[in-house]
Amino acid sequence: MSHDAFDIVFHGEVIGSTHTLCRREEGGWALTNWLELLEVKKLNQRGYRRRSNLLMDADFRPAYLSGSDDVGNSYKLNGADMQGAEFAFESNMIGQFAALSRHQQPGSGFRGTAPFSLLCYLFDACRTLELVFERDGAHWVSNINERFLFEDGVLQELQPAAVGVSFVRTDSPCPDWSIAEVATEAEYEFPPQLKVSPVQFGSKDTEAVFVSPEAPYAEALFIGGSGRFDMHGRHGNQHLGYGQLLDQLALSGLASLRYDRLPQDPTVTPSFSELQSQASEAWTSASSLSNGLPKLIVGHSLGALIALNIASNDPSVDGLILIAAPGRPLKDVLQSQFEWMVGDVGYSDGEIAEVEDRRNALLDALFEPNPDAPLPDEFTLMEPAKTFLRELIRIDPIEMLKGIKCPLVLADCEYDVQVLAEDTVRLRDAARSYGIDTEHLRLQHVNHILQEVADREDNAIFHYFDPDREISTDAIEQISIAAKKLVQKHM
Repeated sequence: MSHDAFDIVFHGEVIGSTHTLCRREEGGWALTNWLELLEVKKLNQRGYRRRSNLLMDADFRPAYLSGSDDVGNSYKLNGADMQGAEFAFESNMIGQFAALSRHQQPGSGFRGTAPFSLLCYLFDACRTLELVFERDGAHWVSNINERFLFEDGVLQELQPAAVGVSFVRTDSPCPDWSIAEVATEAEYEFPPQLKVSPVQFGSKDTEAVFVSPEAPYAEALFIGGSGRFDMHGRHGNQHLGYGQLLDQLALSGLASLRYDRLPQDPTVTPSFSELQSQASEAWTSASSLSNGLPKLIVGHSLGALIALNIASNDPSVDGLILIAAPGRPLKDVLQSQFEWMVGDVGYSDGEIAEVEDRRNALLDALFEPNPDAPLPDEFTLMEPAKTFLRELIRIDPIEMLKGIKCPLVLADCEYDVQVLAEDTVRLRDAARSYGIDTEHLRLQHVNHILQEVADREDNAIFHYFDPDREISTDAIEQISIAAKKLVQKHM
């Protein structure tokens, strides 16, 4: 039996740890893996734990992988699901490579000197990748820019491509914690005053609900932002708060249709076109339920772009409410996010330049004319999302505005670090120049997902999945008032 433990270090500060316990079992080997990330606000890193079990056959090839984390995710994969991989690896579980090196034949792999390759199943990317290793002094260097330092045949340190991060061997004892089963809401609880009608629509039989007060003044389709969540904004024990927002709007008189996004399966990232198509089907369904009431679309973040696209092509939309809508091409939004994210981390000038070079390399890969072209190996974790990103990066929201015929509300969030106020100003000015009746609404003291935060430096992204932090009721009230004004303009 072997135990490999590594501290995860960022600029000299321990920000987590990972352990792998490898033991012999009948017919093969069993690896129990632990990962713990500490709470580090400057990195937008919340505390996180994952535990997994990786079964290897007698030749030390992956036969079964299962695991769970403390935010409600769980997974099981058989060897057949791993696409013929010679090895399986979970992000940050560095001890898995240490265990592998012990089971390679003397003179081969990490125990030799000649370059070698390894067909590896990368669990967090849901794909296989051929990792190629070459010797560089005491290090082995992979084709995804990771440097493995061995001493006397034992892995001592890994330097990943991430700037400033390293995994350093430690003699910490093996953890004894397990992941408690996370209780998820079996059924969403709506306020009893609301009428809830199940709806199914579209070519993929999308599940949805139409939620209405007794006497609605209008009805709306809600389109949420990016990420894996259900119609209420939930994933495991993570809550974006969409249910709270829509319930409160319904209690103030705005009926709405909310729907489950395309596959929750992490191996599938829907393209922007697929999300757009699903939302268009949702709009058709919502329109059929309006009973002659004014018909609005409310979109948040990515959902605001989708809402904008629908309204620009359908004159039956009576009003549009866009919350935290990007107003610039994604390339420019990413630049703003980059500047904010490197600001508080403590990177040196050289490290900032290195991070910027990687960002530019990613942008170059995303602007590749062939949408099916693979991303460079160093960005392999983003491979499942490449089609989505390649479509999104070419969109300029201003172009979508040109087809809008209905009044428009643009709401930005005071302490948003993902979509800035300048995005809303750009949209507002363009909309008014096109003759669109436009109201600009500033939601005070909230981050990108409408949670109340102290200020921009309160590390808004850090709070996103804080289960104790709800959407600001003041922000909901502002949106409710704006929706009623929008309908009055229609009438």
